[in-house]
Amino acid sequence: MRLVYASLTPRLGSFQLRRVRDRATGREGTLREALVRFKANSMGQEKRGATEIYIRPTGGGCEWSTDPEEIEFIGEAS
Repeated sequence: MRLVYASLTPRLGSFQLRRVRDRATGREGTLREALVRFKANSMGQEKRGATEIYIRPTGGGCEWSTDPEEIEFIGEAS
């Protein structure tokens, strides 16, 4: 398995540094980066695997990771 950080993959663009809520935990913070995992198949070809999103808590502290599907942008119009 090979890990590729967001700096080597398409950037988060305008989504980076936006305030988000992690639905899985209910915690809020700032969207920081994405980590993409690649797996090699039996023929040596790489296939994109899971993506993790990293969030820095509001007010500081240790970042945590979550699945992209768990992100909710705060202050978005419904």
